[in-house]
Amino acid sequence: MAARQCAGLWGTITLLAAWIVMPQPSHAQKSPPPPTQTEAYPTESVGYGSDSSGTEEADMAPQMSELEERVGWMEEDMEHVLGVQDSMSSKLEKDRLNWSGDLRITANNFHLTDKTRVKGVDTIDRIIMTPDGTTTPVYSDARRDDSEWYPHNWTNRMRLEASYDVGENLRFYTRLVLFKHFNDFRPEPTTLDMHQSRYPKDSGLRIERAYFDWFITDWLVFTAGRAAAPEGPPAELKENTERSATWGVQMVEAEIETAMLTFHMSRVLEGTYLRVFYIPFTPHVNSSLSDDLTLFTDGGYPPMNAFGYLLELSLPGLGDNLWQFGGVIVPKFGARNLPIYVNKEIGSLYPDEITGNNLGLYANLNTLMEVTDILGIGLDLFAAYALTYLKPT
Repeated sequence: MAARQCAGLWGTITLLAAWIVMPQPSHAQKSPPPPTQTEAYPTESVGYGSDSSGTEEADMAPQMSELEERVGWMEEDMEHVLGVQDSMSSKLEKDRLNWSGDLRITANNFHLTDKTRVKGVDTIDRIIMTPDGTTTPVYSDARRDDSEWYPHNWTNRMRLEASYDVGENLRFYTRLVLFKHFNDFRPEPTTLDMHQSRYPKDSGLRIERAYFDWFITDWLVFTAGRAAAPEGPPAELKENTERSATWGVQMVEAEIETAMLTFHMSRVLEGTYLRVFYIPFTPHVNSSLSDDLTLFTDGGYPPMNAFGYLLELSLPGLGDNLWQFGGVIVPKFGARNLPIYVNKEIGSLYPDEITGNNLGLYANLNTLMEVTDILGIGLDLFAAYALTYLKPT
């Protein structure tokens, strides 16, 4: 009797443990039929004093087999859950990196009509040499009469853009540009570094922008690197793209390395920002290994620093509108130490002279107004003004 009660109790405890610890698997096709009352509660008679161990093992065999099968299903479910977790972690990591690109192919026909009046020094073979050895230039006054067609001017521009969330408060941006004429075999003229991606050249990739944003607080952002300046407003109207959050083309249209602070002033007026920036210019003489030594000699170019600001706001009630007020100042505008061979008769420098290290002060004040989709009819309006002030030495 005791053996019968013990066996029945063991079967009950075993089944209860399986129900609590081992939940039903999600594999509906593998779910076994529920155990029968006979399997759950053995009723085989066991006499007093008989050997019941073999009988108990026989009674427990179905329950153990079922538990092993359920454990196998649980292991499969856990592997599935862990696999989904790994996949989600990988997806979240990939979501931090965003890639995009565009390709633009243009075909243009140009017609040049030139009726310009030209006044200047005539050709060298008509320069008159005086008896005392000096020269008296002969000036010409003529009018051009040119009318030319350039019927096929195809360009190819490809851009690759990427951004990556390095951390919660740090983001990196970059964009590479390839811009060239179709099958152009001519050597391209040298352009300034700040315009490398703006004009068609060879098939090399140029770094148009490469900078990071450090979100110090919800109202202060520090930016450093090659900033996103080439396509400021209202250039997006020409390109039919989204407006760039940068200074307008009335201020600068070039790739500029800068360090900048952006103040979000939405608490004062929604959509208002103040940018304060610093642009250091460190021109080198050449690209040789000893070039950095020439920075400390008289033969190099002097360093130059520019400081500026940009206030950007949007007035409520005017739809999609933008107003910019900016300024930049260069306290000491450096000059390139190169001889200027221009005849002294027109007041220029002598051939043996060179410019000084400081040409004077340069300042610029500018403003931009842009309103798009006026009255919902697709009409855009923009106007810009710039004032330059020079104080030469």
